[in-house]
Amino acid sequence: FETKIPSSGLLIYRVNKSVVNQTNAWGEDYLYVYRPGETSTSASAGDFFKSALDPNDNRTSFGVADFDAPLTDGTIFYSNGTNSGIVISDVKYNDDSSQITFHVEFPDYSSLGLWELVPNDIAMEATGINIDTDSEGNIYANVMGRESWNFVNKVFKYNGTSWTALGSVFSNVSSMTLKVYNDIPYVLYLNSSGKPVLAKYNGASWQTVYTDNSVSYPNDLQLFLGDSGFYGAWTVDGTTLSIKKITPSGVTNVNSSLTADYFANPSLSTVGNYIYVTYCNFSFGGGTQYTQVKRYNLTTGQWENIQIPNPLVSSNLHRSIGYNGEYWMIAAASGSKPIIVKVDGDSKVTQYEVPTTITNILEASMDISENGTVCASLIASGEDSQILYLDSGEWKQLGGSPCSNCQAADMTIYKNRVYLGSVLTGTGAISLTYKDLPEKEMPDLISVESQTVSVADGYITGLPQKAANLNLYLEATNGGYFRYDNVCTGGQVLLYTADGVLVRRYTIIIKGDVNGDGVADGCDAVIINAMAAGMLTLPEYYIKAADTNADGSITESDNEYPINCGLGL
Repeated sequence: FETKIPSSGLLIYRVNKSVVNQTNAWGEDYLYVYRPGETSTSASAGDFFKSALDPNDNRTSFGVADFDAPLTDGTIFYSNGTNSGIVISDVKYNDDSSQITFHVEFPDYSSLGLWELVPNDIAMEATGINIDTDSEGNIYANVMGRESWNFVNKVFKYNGTSWTALGSVFSNVSSMTLKVYNDIPYVLYLNSSGKPVLAKYNGASWQTVYTDNSVSYPNDLQLFLGDSGFYGAWTVDGTTLSIKKITPSGVTNVNSSLTADYFANPSLSTVGNYIYVTYCNFSFGGGTQYTQVKRYNLTTGQWENIQIPNPLVSSNLHRSIGYNGEYWMIAAASGSKPIIVKVDGDSKVTQYEVPTTITNILEASMDISENGTVCASLIASGEDSQILYLDSGEWKQLGGSPCSNCQAADMTIYKNRVYLGSVLTGTGAISLTYKDLPEKEMPDLISVESQTVSVADGYITGLPQKAANLNLYLEATNGGYFRYDNVCTGGQVLLYTADGVLVRRYTIIIKGDVNGDGVADGCDAVIINAMAAGMLTLPEYYIKAADTNADGSITESDNEYPINCGLGL
């Protein structure tokens, strides 16, 4: 019932939760009444007096099923103008006009690729969010915002059924970030004095692990992990990158020698024996600045430069990860197509351009799924956001937009399910949505049909000595490909998806070759004798190569094969 409409009938309302203070003042449309003749999302035009669907005036339906129909066609549209596809029809009064009946038809939304929503009752006016998962698939969310007019941080856990707040509220802190390491959530933040503090959740409360009192109000706080361990990092005065290693025994300094005029949103990851950082050096002295990638060699203690083929100009959004011993990063800047760069174990650099229609990118991130699918999250300001994934060289959008009109968001992947946590502009409402990536077969490495090579348990056996071309003996399935270097015991064969994601490593075993030169001869026989006598312990792949008669043990009889090979017998 609406007293200002001089007619009776059925009114159709829309409630826009993104409107601050829930008001229609100052041109806002917290409540919008649908009416014929509307011209735009902000005009509030049309014939307001005919808003009510009145059977006595032959107005018995409203809405258009075609998703592509413009709002000027009389659609039941969302606040951004897109059509909901909902149609209300067959509006009728009963005999004494005391009741109204009507029919509602909802469209088939499956074609829109809608994301699934995880319900939550987090009562905060949020300003930021970052999310992570543990090995069981539990979701952790670090939410920044206002609660009862106080600015706080809270960490929540979603176990697939319900949300739980972990420990007490963090008050008077800033720049907080979260990472799950060995299934334990950690947070890194600045306390009220601007000192970096590392804390971990012990199952009941947050326990302070480390406080750095040597620095005040650093920037770019982050936690990252990989092959070489668990780390924290920040920039001091925006000019010096400080890296710390986190172990059960404490926190130690790794390096603080990399400097810049000003680090623009650096992102760090560790792969193998390296710590990588992607950033842009914003120089206040002018000149064009480009995306940079550098890596710190944990053995030599030196920084090395990685040359990007076509770096972005003035990129200010960066995210990086390590995946199966290779480094991946995304760099973005508004007005440019984002780029993704991979650095493999041989320091070879591969670059991808991410096609997107988004012009104003608010946040950019990337991750790789369990089946080796590369995903890029592009969060828009004032536009629909996109999650794109790489499929056999083609970038495709994962469903529809996971969020629109959001002020902050973060993406993570558990197995093949993509999660996006977002904060709605205006109200600060928290949303967690998810969508599964399309099923795809992982590549496998198999023996060529005419060969007797065996591929099993991560090992390749049965190759002849001095095999120069492994393509004669092995092939990759499902569009994949493989790379190799030395064909010898201990040599590696790397299996990739069609999109260049490393998914498996195999170790070559050449029968009788226990010194890694690719042939079996008298030199190997000497080593096998030492192994049989218990005088020498070698890696597992050499032990397998030394068991030439395949009886499960290393004895002097195993040296007969390399001796005969060396003699040409």
